[in-house]
Amino acid sequence: MEERRDQVNEQRDRDDGADELGNAHIVPPSRAQPTPNAAVRKKNRRTPAR
Repeated sequence: MEERRDQVNEQRDRDDGADELGNAHIVPPSRAQPTPNAAVRKKNRRTPAR
C-alpha cells in the first residue's frame, strides 16, 4: 500500500511539471496567466466611441 502511494505521488509530481527530484518547476506568472486579450477587446467594443 505504501509503495502504491509513492507511485501516485510521483505521478502527481510529474503532472505538476516537477523533475525526478520532486522539485516543481517555477512557471513565470506571465506564462501561467495569459492576458485574456479577446475578452478585453470585446469589452472595449461594447463601449460606444466618444
